Amino acid sequence: VGGGTSDFSLFELKSREGREPVIRRVAVSDHILLGGDNIDLALAHLFEPRLTASGGLSPGQWDHLVARCRALKEKALGGDGPADEAFSVSIPARGSQLFAGTLSAQATRAEIEALILDGFFPDARAGDRPRRALGAIKEFGLPYAFDSAVTRHLADFLRDRPAVDAVLFNGGSLVSERLRARLCDEI
Repeated sequence: VGGGTSDFSLFELKSREGREPVIRRVAVSDHILLGGDNIDLALAHLFEPRLTASGGLSPGQWDHLVARCRALKEKALGGDGPADEAFSVSIPARGSQLFAGTLSAQATRAEIEALILDGFFPDARAGDRPRRALGAIKEFGLPYAFDSAVTRHLADFLRDRPAVDAVLFNGGSLVSERLRARLCDEI
């Protein structure tokens, strides 16, 4: 689960007496446009109405908010704390009064975790499948994920596959121990 895409691979490892093990790729999933960037955007949508009483953000403010949400995601998922712990996001206001007009908003750890864990890494059963649209939008030949639940895409990939004995995490979104634990539980 990287910044912009997710994909899964399954390998078989066979040890050989006194020799290097043999690694064989058993399966590779589709690459879908679903990753940490989507989580950052979802967090930005959570904060946007709290930052603006009326109207929306300028494109520059939106870009700043998304960048702040990326840092907030890493901070919130990087540690433990009480559910009511507040996380703040501040962005520059429009106009020349940069500091006097700073826009700030807060969300609790519970809100942030619910959005990320329930929206992108919800509990999934082995038989779950991702929701699909009839006509998928594509960029650079990769399909956008209609379903934001990484865990349902993973369940679909693992269907009828051998049991998983070990997991190698790769991608910036999976630096979080909390997300790693969630995925291991799901697998």
